[in-house]
Amino acid sequence: MKKTIEKTFEWNQMNDYEQKVIMLGLVDRFNNAGFTISEPDMFSILNLGKPKCVFGYEGEEMKYSRIHDDSASEMGKLINKHMMN
Repeated sequence: MKKTIEKTFEWNQMNDYEQKVIMLGLVDRFNNAGFTISEPDMFSILNLGKPKCVFGYEGEEMKYSRIHDDSASEMGKLINKHMMN
């Protein structure tokens, strides 16, 4: 079994692909929970909040991505504000 290595990046350090992975993952999670949010809206929220993000790798293969705990509270507030509008 391969060991999972986590790598943390600031939003502005990530390339377009990495940013899109984070954005699509969040859109899917919200849609699966019954909340509709568009890809452009989520991308705008992420660009505003500029969160730290974590990617889990096994070797060269990306296994998961998420918002870093340091950024989760602020991003939650921004997303909630968007949902209220």
